[in-house]
Amino acid sequence: MGRDGYRFRIDAGCRLDINQLARIGMLRFEPGVRVVGSIRYGCGLELEITAERYNDEPRLILVHSGVAQYVSLTSVLKPYGGQQWYFLCPVSLKRVSVLWCPYGARKFASRHAYRNAAYNTQFLDPTQRCWRELRRVAKRLGSTDPDDYDLPEKPKWMRWATYERLANRHDAANEKLDQEVVIALGRLLKVWG
Repeated sequence: MGRDGYRFRIDAGCRLDINQLARIGMLRFEPGVRVVGSIRYGCGLELEITAERYNDEPRLILVHSGVAQYVSLTSVLKPYGGQQWYFLCPVSLKRVSVLWCPYGARKFASRHAYRNAAYNTQFLDPTQRCWRELRRVAKRLGSTDPDDYDLPEKPKWMRWATYERLANRHDAANEKLDQEVVIALGRLLKVWG
């Protein structure tokens, strides 16, 4: 849970998304029905999830590393039918769509429940942010090479307006990257001069 003045990367841990659970059919809460599934994370953690109704309230039972955690759920009706599910954060009791279990933690909670938590992107300097944006645009345009930062040609299925918007983002990131290189060179020359 982070010391004062020390920020840690929350997205280096395990992420549990309510919308992903809904897509795979885990959120069925008929009376007397328990839905059981599991998720294996890249960090080696295996999370067993049980969805059930308890006292007529929907909840999830999360079991990992020998620890069981109960997470209540709530839903909101959508304007055009259906419902949107949310976790009730076990710490803050706020309605959230994602729960996190950072390295070293034993329970899932919302990002705001973990003091000094930050996303990986918040640790990037301006140059790294530019490179990240260039890569994101190239990937969105169909590039599969992780070292490709160039602007690919328009995919056949993409609308021209979308391609031009992405090309403008790519150009803006390139311009910002050029500015950051000039600033870095200026610093070097100042140090050497």
